[in-house]
Amino acid sequence: MENKTGKYLKYAIGEIVLVIIGILLALQINEWNGQKKDVRTLQNDLEYVLEDIAEDNTDLLILRDQRKTGAQGCSKFLDEFMKGGEMKGFSYWINNNLNEVFYERKFKRNQNGFDKVLSSKLFQGAEFKTLREKIDEYVNEIERLIYDEERLNYFIEEKELEAFSNGNFSILYEHNRVRKGFSNLESVNNEIDWQNILKSKSSLKAILLRYEDDVIRLLIPQYGETIDVGAELQLAIEKYLSEL
Repeated sequence: MENKTGKYLKYAIGEIVLVIIGILLALQINEWNGQKKDVRTLQNDLEYVLEDIAEDNTDLLILRDQRKTGAQGCSKFLDEFMKGGEMKGFSYWINNNLNEVFYERKFKRNQNGFDKVLSSKLFQGAEFKTLREKIDEYVNEIERLIYDEERLNYFIEEKELEAFSNGNFSILYEHNRVRKGFSNLESVNNEIDWQNILKSKSSLKAILLRYEDDVIRLLIPQYGETIDVGAELQLAIEKYLSEL
C-alpha cells in the first residue's frame, strides 16, 4: 500500500513539474515573441526617423537659399547706400529681393518618427547609446537654429512696428499695394528716395544691417551644421538597420 502511495505521489509531482515547465516555456516563448515584435516596431520607427531627416534636409536647404537671397539683397542695398549712389524707385527694392527680409522664415522639424523611437523602452537599452547620442546632437542643433531664427524674427517684427510709427514704411507699403494689385491705381505719385530714408536713424536700416549680419554670421552656417549632423545620424541609423 505504501509503495502504491509513493508511486502515485511521484507521478503527481512529475505531472506538476511538467505543467510548471510547460508554463515557463510558454512564458519564455511569449517573451521572445514580444521582444521580436518590439524589435520590428523599432526598426519601422527608425525608418520613419530617416524620412523625418530627409524632409528636414529639404526644408533646411530651402530656408538656407531663401535667407541667402535676402542677405545678398541687403548687402547690395547697403553697399549702394554707403557709396552714396542714387537709390530711387520702388523697383530698386524689388530688384534686390528685399521683400524676402520681412517674411518670417522659421524651421519646423519633422518629428513623427523621432517621437515613436524615443518613446520605445527597447531604445533605452545600452546597445542604442550611440544612436541616442546622435539624436540628442541633432535635436540640439535644431534647437540652436530655432533660437537664432526666433531672435532675428522678433527683432525684425519690433523694428517693423517702429518703422510704421515713424513713417519709414508707409511709402513702401503704398507702392507694394499697387504692385500686388490691391489698388486700382497704376502707379504711386510719391517716389522713394532710399538715401534719404536710410541716412536718418531709421528702423529700416537697423533691420537690413541686423538681417545681413545674423543670416551670414549665424543662420547660414547653422543650417549647414544641422544638415551635416542630420546626415551623420542618417548614416548611423542605416548602419544599424543593415546589420540586423
